[in-house]
Amino acid sequence: MLPLLLNAVNEGRLTLDDIKEKLHDNPKRIFGLPEQWDTTVEVDMDEDWVIAAETQFSKAKWTPFAGMAVRGKVQRVTLRGVDVFVNGSVVVQPGFGKDVRNEREYNKEVPTREKAAKTRIDVPTVVVEMVGGAGDAPMVNGKQSAMTNGESYGTPAVGLSNGWSHDVLTPVDNTLLGKLQEVHKRPASADDKRQRRVSSRADHAPQIVVEEVQPVVRMPNPSGQRGLPFHVVSVEQFQKYHVDEIYEGAHRMKQMVKRGDDLTARLRGRVMGSLFFEVSTRTYCSFSTAMLRLGGTVVPVHSQFSSAEKGESLEDTMAVMSTYADVIVMRHPEPHSAQRASRSCSRPFINAGDGTGEHPTQALLDVFTIRDEIGTVKGLTITLVGDLKNGRTVHSLAKLLTLHKVKEIRYLAPKGLGMPAEIVKYVAERGVAQKEYQTLEQVLPDTDVLYMTRIQKERFTSMEEYKAACGNFILTPQLMALAREETREGPKMRILHPLPRLEEISEELDTDPRAAYFRQAENGVYVRMALLWLMMKPKDL
Repeated sequence: MLPLLLNAVNEGRLTLDDIKEKLHDNPKRIFGLPEQWDTTVEVDMDEDWVIAAETQFSKAKWTPFAGMAVRGKVQRVTLRGVDVFVNGSVVVQPGFGKDVRNEREYNKEVPTREKAAKTRIDVPTVVVEMVGGAGDAPMVNGKQSAMTNGESYGTPAVGLSNGWSHDVLTPVDNTLLGKLQEVHKRPASADDKRQRRVSSRADHAPQIVVEEVQPVVRMPNPSGQRGLPFHVVSVEQFQKYHVDEIYEGAHRMKQMVKRGDDLTARLRGRVMGSLFFEVSTRTYCSFSTAMLRLGGTVVPVHSQFSSAEKGESLEDTMAVMSTYADVIVMRHPEPHSAQRASRSCSRPFINAGDGTGEHPTQALLDVFTIRDEIGTVKGLTITLVGDLKNGRTVHSLAKLLTLHKVKEIRYLAPKGLGMPAEIVKYVAERGVAQKEYQTLEQVLPDTDVLYMTRIQKERFTSMEEYKAACGNFILTPQLMALAREETREGPKMRILHPLPRLEEISEELDTDPRAAYFRQAENGVYVRMALLWLMMKPKDL
């Protein structure tokens, strides 16, 4: 039934709120069901598929809708904190359902990690690799696939994986391809349970979480690394499947850290070189925390203690550090310095900010926070405020948002500090609407995410110009009265800030539930944990 309803939403005959009201709100009210904070349904509204002639979960084994093309598909169902349906397969034993009408009994039956691990049956994850040029058959694990229909570049071939935390591609042949729906029964570790993708709504009732969920897709590259680019220099390197994998990993890392799991075996024995030629608190500390939580060690290098003070070139520094560390994270005050450094680096390299250029990991944690707070990025109106000319965070964020089908990106900046033309052009070429505004009063009523930034004193050569730019946009509780209020059922609005803040956000707003900037900073650890793990995980795991 639900796929037909989702298709009706895509055809404009229903809304998701209609479905939520009929399948959740009304039954909950009529039968007096308790709040089920850990029960969710996750759907992909953009997936096109055809209803099969024989339905898998029907005793009748047929459907009058056989052969009907629909858009919108259930990807995952999580029941009482345990995945019970994933990508077309039921992954728990029969009898897992419970009568939850008695709230006290329901709360008593919420499964522990140990119970969930015993109950869970893992199903293979579909993994797609796209390689080659026009006319090439798709490749699976480096082998030419027999599953080709003669289409050109991008034809998918299907393989099996044990999920994100193990990430082992197994050889694919026709016998395996015929068993995609077969459930692989083996006890799963607590780490192997997939992260529930839910928003941190004030109400903890079951919700349909609409996200652009895609299979884990990996693009082989010359370095031999699986999935992500060997170096992370700019968000322009990312495809949608790259960032989906990072977000999925960050969700899992956050879940495991919160429940106290020991993750130190993940990168034990690995060394991160941390080269910061410009001051930093959150980026430096969160990268270090991420590496330490995964069991690695950190070699810190600050500008005043490096041979750069003696005149050593950036290229020589990178070449030497590549012999000491397994991954290098660098912040530098010069634009495009990350590109220069990565060319001389034989180890994975991560740009932690290069002057007024880019800050790709900040953009990743920004979008992760939006998903975590609101539930989706698709269709949102994002307003960027402050020093947009010099702010590397907003440069990367605007580019990254083009992968997520946002409704509109708005710009609000002091005179002379608007978004650079090359960023505006990049966003426009990808079909995302943009508009400039002059006041917070204009944008607040229908903004979903207000992204505030400071005026960057260190980028100005004239103190007079800096002072003139300050104080133009200050967010106060009085102004926030114009924004969408926090309600249990309505759409959410959030305030983000890459920090540090100066005067642009009143401290009185820190307790406002819409203020997410400190949660945003915390999320930086989880996103960077996922990124480090994905870039450095042992190939034999």
